[in-house]
Amino acid sequence: MKYTSILILSIISLNLFTSKTLEKKILSFGEDYAISTITKDDESALCEAIKILNKSGGTIYINTPVINFSWKCQIQLSGSTAGGLVGMKQSNDQYPVFNFKKARNDNVKSPGIKITGSNQFVKYLIIKFAGNKGIWITGSKNTVDHVISRYNDASGIQISHGADSNSINYSYCYRNCDVGGHGGGADGFSPKLTSKNNVFNFYYAWDNSDDGWDAFDKEGDITNSIVINHSACWNNGNVDVFTGKYDYDNGKNLDKNMWTIEQLIDSDKDFESNYKNKKFSYNNIKN
Repeated sequence: MKYTSILILSIISLNLFTSKTLEKKILSFGEDYAISTITKDDESALCEAIKILNKSGGTIYINTPVINFSWKCQIQLSGSTAGGLVGMKQSNDQYPVFNFKKARNDNVKSPGIKITGSNQFVKYLIIKFAGNKGIWITGSKNTVDHVISRYNDASGIQISHGADSNSINYSYCYRNCDVGGHGGGADGFSPKLTSKNNVFNFYYAWDNSDDGWDAFDKEGDITNSIVINHSACWNNGNVDVFTGKYDYDNGKNLDKNMWTIEQLIDSDKDFESNYKNKKFSYNNIKN
């Protein structure tokens, strides 16, 4: 739907939901059976730990500000024994970031994290710049808790292709945009395509290029069950977000995290300076 979509199932003060506030609004946690703790920007170490996770379950703790992915392996949780990824709060009061920008710029079109197994979990992580969905779930009985999925080149979190009985809790998806599709397919949350019995608790989606929440199922006439509790969507499907006009009109700095803005800057050498000098225009872009 190419129009601003709004879904508000509880009345919430929206001024709570700045990105900085959301990234700090994470609680303490505890898990059993630690496979390993990743303490530096080491994609290879995480890939090796995931091999163990997929065979025997357990928890991989992420205790580093960021892991930058060049795509040495698909981050895929495919096991059936309970296990997953848990981020640990850093000294700057933020949670670990999985940054897929290098892989995306190398034309990798895979999702950031793919969950095909069951009884898996992803908690306390920030997923950004994936060349496809931030998180894609096709398995069953999995959990995503306190995750932020933003600036990806497709939906923030998608649950599809028969995925059953998954739970998304206290998670946030914003400014996801499928650039190649002209913004027509990137939703915040997408429980669709024969998925069923999935539950969303306290999820929020805003400024995504298509819908905040999309449960369209084009493979059948019956809508499968979805439970949504205390959740909200706003300002989705607004093309002005991705040209920078929305931020400009609201007195905000240019959001250079968006891939569309990167392309505008590359196409028009004056775009960024004009923005800073209160002269918004993208009429000089190259064809």
